[in-house]
Amino acid sequence: EYTQKNTSDVCQFCTRLHSIAFLEEYKYFKSPQYLIRAKPTSLPVAQNFFSGKWLERFVLLTVQKCVSGVSSDLEKDIAFSYLLNPQIILPNGDDFELDLICHVNGFFFWIEAKSGDYQQHISKYSKMSKILNLDFRHSIMALPDISDDRCIALTSLFSMTVCSLSSLEEVLVETIRKDQAV
Repeated sequence: EYTQKNTSDVCQFCTRLHSIAFLEEYKYFKSPQYLIRAKPTSLPVAQNFFSGKWLERFVLLTVQKCVSGVSSDLEKDIAFSYLLNPQIILPNGDDFELDLICHVNGFFFWIEAKSGDYQQHISKYSKMSKILNLDFRHSIMALPDISDDRCIALTSLFSMTVCSLSSLEEVLVETIRKDQAV
């Protein structure tokens, strides 16, 4: 049910993964199946990518795009810096790894990207946003496959914004614009 452009993009992506040895095997079956069969390599870098690093990179690129877009729209330089996967030590001595922490013109954003089961993490992340002293607009969980209704429900229950990848850009742009209006 995907468009030809989407199908082409996915096939090109798989071809690239195969060319850099992230996929050991890759085959696209055209009509009537429209199916991709792929086998990842056992290289640690490939395994890290498939276990979620791709999503963190996508989120980072989305944040950079949003900051650049708002900066251009407002005709204003917006300072931006970030850390991917920083390890922190909590006040109780426990270790914790953040997926992405960004500093956007005086405001911090913490974004967790989950490609799998998020249910076991959301309560812990909600508590972490309080420890980091971030409001729900600046602590975000981005999930690839989640409905807007579920995002609204989870955001209302926890101290963080829960959004789909398709709405991440909108959420970020709105928050960055509000921050810059202060």
